[in-house]
Formats: sequence, structure tokens, C-alpha cells
Amino acid sequence: MSTYKIPSSASQALTISRYELLLYLRSKKILGIVAITIMVAAGFIVSYEFLGALGTETLGFDIASPISFVFFLIIIIAAFFGSNSIMTEFNQRTGQLLFSNPVSRTSIWFGKFIASIVIAFSVIALYYSIIVSYAAISHEVPIQILSSLLFSFVSVTMIMSFAFLISSIFRGQTGAAALVFALFIIVFPMVDGVMTLLSDERPWFTPTFSSGIITYVLTNFTDQNTMSNSFFGTSLVPKIADSLGVMISYIVASSALSIFIFKRRDVG
Repeated sequence: MSTYKIPSSASQALTISRYELLLYLRSKKILGIVAITIMVAAGFIVSYEFLGALGTETLGFDIASPISFVFFLIIIIAAFFGSNSIMTEFNQRTGQLLFSNPVSRTSIWFGKFIASIVIAFSVIALYYSIIVSYAAISHEVPIQILSSLLFSFVSVTMIMSFAFLISSIFRGQTGAAALVFALFIIVFPMVDGVMTLLSDERPWFTPTFSSGIITYVLTNFTDQNTMSNSFFGTSLVPKIADSLGVMISYIVASSALSIFIFKRRDVG
């Protein structure tokens, strides 16, 4: 007589992850984010080609310029795929309906998070591949581009964990997505600017300042305090080791708090 073996938590998480990935691939969200990624990358390439055709005096292709858009791409990805991921479980029970036996909310959380991260990494890798492919044709590709890609993966994991925390608290999808945008486009950059302006101190503890290493690693290869800027004179720059530590700390804290809230919140 055969006995039924209850799936392990890891197995349940992977099953949920595969199901979520399938839902993402069938949704209009993935088409939208891929379209944005390709159009922005193409926009940078066309602008450089247009300036070159005009014979405009420039310093040539600066790969840090298109890579600077990556942080905004990360915010869009987190808002699209993270801000409503947990709240759908309260409304539709998408994870619980996959199993005939009880499934832990921790498994559901990790399954949804893994799926969102897979999508995020894939979109970011697509953007980098387009920019690097163009740069490799007639320009120079710095080896530091690999570090930039790695830092962008850490950054999107951090912001996705923030988005999941917001999703575990909010009940409205629009409000959650709007909060993700507001935090990382307005609130945290404002804190960075005020701190730098008033106290001349590096705001090392903010997620936006720490994510600056995505571009900084391509423009300066020393861990100095300031960087020259033709308009503002000098500006504070993030330290790579400190920034990685800050981002990893945010990932752990946001994820743990999100799981804690998710496990204790009643399903509506």
C-alpha cells in the first residue's frame, strides 16, 4: 500500500514559484516591462548614433549614462511584480489553492518572492545585454560592468523586499504601487539631498544612496569620499563595502518583517 508523502516546505515554495512565473509570463505586466526596457535601451542607443551622425563633439559613448537608468527600472519592476504579490494571496489565495494539504505562509512568501526575483533578474539582464552589446561593437566595455550588474541584482532584491513588505500591509494594489514609487523616487532621494546639503554627511543608510554603486563603479574605481561634478562641484559618493552591507541588511530586515506580518494577518 503506497503512502502519500506531504511535500516539504522547499518543494511547496518551488511549486508556488513556478505557478507565479507562469502567471507573470501570461500577464500584460511582463509585456509592459519588457517593452519599457527595450524602448529605453534603444532610446539611449539612437541618441548616441544621432549625435555621432551630427558630428557633435562628445566624449564618446559613456556606458554609465544608460546604466544610470537601471535604478529606475528596478523601481518599476518592484512596483509591478512586488507591490501586489502578497495581497493577492489575501484576496485570491493563489498559493493555498495549489495544494490539497495545508501550506505554510512562509513557503507561499518565498515562492512568490523567488518568482518575482527571477523576473527582475531577467529584465535587468536583458537591459544590460542590449547596452553592452551596443558598446562592444564600436566602443569600450569596462570590466566593471560585471560588478555593476551584480550590484543591480542586490539592489532589486532589496527594493523587492520593501515592495513585499508594503504588499503584506496594504489592501489596495494601486496604493501599494504608488507607495513604492513615492519612497524610492521622492522620499529617500529627498533625505539624501537634505542630508548632503545641510550636514555634508554621506547618507550611507538609505537604500537609494547605497544603490548608487550601480553607476559609481563604472565612473570611479577608488573608494573616495567625493566625486567631481561639472554642475554641482563635488558630490558625496557611496562606499561599495558599506553600501552592500546596508542593502543586505535591508533585504534581511524587510523580508523577515514581511513574513512576520503575512503569517499573522487574516485572509480576507
